[in-house]
Amino acid sequence: IVRRMTVAGVPQDICERYVALLKRFLGAKLNKIDFENELRKLLPPDKIRTHNQIIKWILVSAQNRKHGVSQLPVLIPAKDKKAQPPSRKPTTPARAG
Repeated sequence: IVRRMTVAGVPQDICERYVALLKRFLGAKLNKIDFENELRKLLPPDKIRTHNQIIKWILVSAQNRKHGVSQLPVLIPAKDKKAQPPSRKPTTPARAG
């Protein structure tokens, strides 16, 4: 993502802030309206198209990932998987009869 932004002429520090903003949005820590407002403050108007292309690339990659394409960038680190108790199967009430 940073490479795509820098190729488009966005300075490195803005690229890093963009990725942090995108992580917050994709991690559901920022709603769409706030994300768009922050994005408009961060990126020059002529770079919004690059942002739209990146979002499209992420969505297409995510859709294709189920078919074996693993181009989707890792934006959110995986959480440590601790041992979890086995899930319970839902119980059905006994029939009166």
